[in-house]
Amino acid sequence: KYNSGLLYRYDPVKNKFDTLYSLNNDVGGTIIGGLMQANNGLLYGSTCYHGADSDGTFFSFNPSTNKTQSIFPFNGANGKNTYGQGFILPAHASLLSSMTELGGTVDSGVLFSYNIYTGKDSVLLNFTNATGSAPNRTLVKDTNNGLYYGTTWVGGKYDEGVIFCYNPKTN
Repeated sequence: KYNSGLLYRYDPVKNKFDTLYSLNNDVGGTIIGGLMQANNGLLYGSTCYHGADSDGTFFSFNPSTNKTQSIFPFNGANGKNTYGQGFILPAHASLLSSMTELGGTVDSGVLFSYNIYTGKDSVLLNFTNATGSAPNRTLVKDTNNGLYYGTTWVGGKYDEGVIFCYNPKTN
């Protein structure tokens, strides 16, 4: 409807697609990464474009009601343009974490968290060229030590990107 993407459901037994929601400029457009279902039953995702500042949005979708809500727009300072970054949410936890490829203090991306129960969002880390910038793809959590791991496209010693480790307990 708005040419911004849609959320759909596929039934492999009936080989049938059902459109659940057509994205629009308010909720955001162009979802490249997948959605994450949190333990509150909602699906969470992010978009690359549109929203209040045209830098994308962080949104939720309620599969019981087929209602979508823009939780917050990315505004540059809190990140922008999520290109396929996934989310991590440990079982029985309230913090959902992900990354944006751009935005933050030097427009090199951020690692952020969102508390699904309190609604508080926080920038945990601003990426820089020295430590790696433009984080890409999925953030992974090591369930043994609680550390987050990821990669960046550029930055680091040779400006070819880095593998990084982030400790959420010590920042």
